[in-house]
Formats: sequence, structure tokens, C-alpha cells
Amino acid sequence: MLQKETGHSNVYVYYFDQRQPPRLHGDSLADAAHADDINYVFGHVDHNFHFQYTDEDRQLSSLMMDYWVNFAKNGNPNQEGLPAWPQCNEGHNRVMHLKGSVSHAGPVANKAQLEFMEEYFKWLREAE
Repeated sequence: MLQKETGHSNVYVYYFDQRQPPRLHGDSLADAAHADDINYVFGHVDHNFHFQYTDEDRQLSSLMMDYWVNFAKNGNPNQEGLPAWPQCNEGHNRVMHLKGSVSHAGPVANKAQLEFMEEYFKWLREAE
């Protein structure tokens, strides 16, 4: 990970895996997609009127806001009472899985694909 190699701060990685609630206009449930975490991080699950958010969504939003505030204040998302979020170390084999009320540290999802992308972008940087 480039940030870990070149930066001076600790790195924390997450995998957002919260199935999105149905839309108010009848769409079916959808798996998490790029940027779906934004409503949760900024506490907008009760302000985005396109979705039928649940108490589980609100719990996840509260957890994520706590993590983000802790990280902004201390450079570390962890605090007593929250599930422990592992720091990303060499090999980065554990990340925080953010999903409903069962958020937990776990293995890197899609690790082979991520390693492929890391190698590709490393190749691009070296080719400059």
C-alpha cells in the first residue's frame, strides 16, 4: 500500500458490506456499491428520503461516525466500547468489515484482485 510505504501516519482499511435498503419507489435490495458508505459516515441515513433505512442502518451509521471522528481527532479510529479496528500492517491481512450491527475485523475481501491492482499501479509509477 502506497500510503503505508510513503506516509507517516497509520493506515486503517475498511470493507463496507452493508446491503442497501429498498428505495421508497419499489426498487429491490442492492449490494453495497461505490460511495454507498457516504450516507452512513455523515449520518444521513435519516435524511436521504430515497431509501427505507432501518435501525440496523442507523446503528452502523452511528458506529461509522464514531470511528471517523476518532480518526480525525487522534489518527486512530479505535476507542473503548467499539469493535477493535486493526491497523493495516505489512501484508495487510485484516481489515474492518462494516456491516450492520455485526461489524468486525476480518480478512481482506477480494485480496487477489487488490494485489493485482497494487502491482499494476506500481508498474505505472515506475514507468513514469
